[in-house]
Amino acid sequence: MLETESARRISDDDATVAIESIEAEAGNVADILAEVGDRVTYCLIDDSSELHSVLIVNSEGSARMAIINERSGLAQPLLGLAKGEVGTLHAPG
Repeated sequence: MLETESARRISDDDATVAIESIEAEAGNVADILAEVGDRVTYCLIDDSSELHSVLIVNSEGSARMAIINERSGLAQPLLGLAKGEVGTLHAPG
C-alpha cells in the first residue's frame, strides 16, 4: 500500500519523492494517477532542483533506459499518486 505524507524525511535511509508530471502512454500529459505504462517525472524533496523521469512497466526494466518494473522500490511510491503529491521511497535494509 502506498503512503502519502507531508514532505518530510521519514528516517535517515528514506526519501520523499514528489510527482512533477505524468505522461500517459499516448504521449499526452495526464491529470490522473500514475499507473503502469506512464512516464513519470519526479524529484526528491531534499533536492527539488533535479528532475528524474522513468517509464513504469509490467515487464523487465532497464536502468540504462530509465524503464522500471512496477514492483520495483522506486515505482511503488510513485504508483497511485497524482501530480504534486508526495510518497515515501523506502531504502532497502
